[in-house]
Amino acid sequence: MPQYRYIAVPAAGGAREEVTIEADSMQEAAGKLRGRAMLPLVYLGETGAESGRKWFKAQADGYEFTSQLAPLLGANIPLERALSIIAEGAVEADQKEFVNSMRQGLHEGKKFSELVRSHGSLFPS
Repeated sequence: MPQYRYIAVPAAGGAREEVTIEADSMQEAAGKLRGRAMLPLVYLGETGAESGRKWFKAQADGYEFTSQLAPLLGANIPLERALSIIAEGAVEADQKEFVNSMRQGLHEGKKFSELVRSHGSLFPS
């Protein structure tokens, strides 16, 4: 069974820690984290696989962004909170700014699909 690595924090607050979860999928792993009352901040990848943490190069890599967002949404974390978790785990300032701009758009009442389309080069059709 694959093992998935995350940087997570206890839901009640506390220090970040790296956690490895054995599961059949990323979604199941994120669900198991929530079952342990942990909030995933950053998806690091499968054990032995290249780290997924470096998803922000010159611009955000839409694939890596969605690979971090999908398990959070699959674990029934609301979209705005999921974006907040990704922003909290951002390594680079540009990455954090990008994710926070998506959150701001949601606060302004824009649809997530509109926000994705506004970053067309990052999220090809």
